[in-house]
Amino acid sequence: MRIITWNVHRARKDSPLWDFLLHLQPDLVLLQEVGCIPSHVTNEFDHLTRPAIAEDGSPQNFHTGVLAKGKIIAEVSLSSDREWVNRELEFFGGNLVGCRVQLSHGSELHVVSVHSPFWPVDKAKLAGIDVSQVRTTNPHLFATDLLWYALKNMVTTGTWIVGGDFNSSETFDPDWRRRNRKNWTRIPGSAQTLRRMRALGFTECLRKSEQDPIIPTFRHSRGRIDHQIDHLFVSNNLMPTLEECKVGAQSIIFGKSLSDHLPVIADFGECRTTSQVEPTNEISMAGVMWTSASSYPDAPHEYVLRERYPDTYAFYQEGIAQKGLEEPFTLRGRTATYRYYYAGDGYKYWTIGNVLNRALAGRSTHSRFSHEWD
Repeated sequence: MRIITWNVHRARKDSPLWDFLLHLQPDLVLLQEVGCIPSHVTNEFDHLTRPAIAEDGSPQNFHTGVLAKGKIIAEVSLSSDREWVNRELEFFGGNLVGCRVQLSHGSELHVVSVHSPFWPVDKAKLAGIDVSQVRTTNPHLFATDLLWYALKNMVTTGTWIVGGDFNSSETFDPDWRRRNRKNWTRIPGSAQTLRRMRALGFTECLRKSEQDPIIPTFRHSRGRIDHQIDHLFVSNNLMPTLEECKVGAQSIIFGKSLSDHLPVIADFGECRTTSQVEPTNEISMAGVMWTSASSYPDAPHEYVLRERYPDTYAFYQEGIAQKGLEEPFTLRGRTATYRYYYAGDGYKYWTIGNVLNRALAGRSTHSRFSHEWD
């Protein structure tokens, strides 16, 4: 199963972008800034699009949408337990397009295509309302905050795909800017936006943890390529099936002026999944520095010691005890059985004495994913 999210920069029906998209042979596509989809594409996919909203409430001349090989069963509106949040979710209905999809090979998915504007919710609409439980540390409220709060109430079971142009990149945050000595505009809250998605039980396919390098997806009008504002999140019950995630080649996407955003492409295979979405434990992973086991080049994995990270060790040891699966493992002609915990973050965990180990679930190596087209 191949899933793509892509801001197509208002591509019209005669854009070569659409033929390129078909060449990628996706099963599911989350689209942002759609100008017009040509018939030779809609003939291949069931489709749902809605006009994005402008800051003054008027419809934009581009859409947010979903393409699916199979059937879009129903459109799904995001909702929450707060009336004012629901009012704003309705306002952003064309930017947060949700649906249930039945793919041709049988998988049923909950899908949300996201195009969060760079502008915030009008503060005049929020007069007298306590928004502190919804927004991040940023003093303004954005569509991504409303999205997170709605998902907090909606994501309990099933398989979820949430992706698109979040207009959020850790590189925007003042802390990142100071550490890396960059002088662009400081916009707090982006890292928190992504962290809150992970805490709901999602893993980002392109950058699975904050320790992974940032992979830029956007080219600024001045030519700089620094920020990853496009994200593809999947619920943790799907994550163990991830085989590869990459972005499109800059030489093609930018070189041929297809878009100012790179598509994010994720390939999933068949692997064990569970129906329950499990939130991650942020505390257990905060500041953890994993060490590569260099003495085992034929069994790539990472480890930490219990004495250095007792809380992390305890958290995953409990997961291993309660939900671990016994599996045989063969190395250098010897086979042993270990109990593995598939945490839903793309890794499987196991312990040997006072050592907590992890390796990519369903993969035999820790090699970095390619970021060029095959």
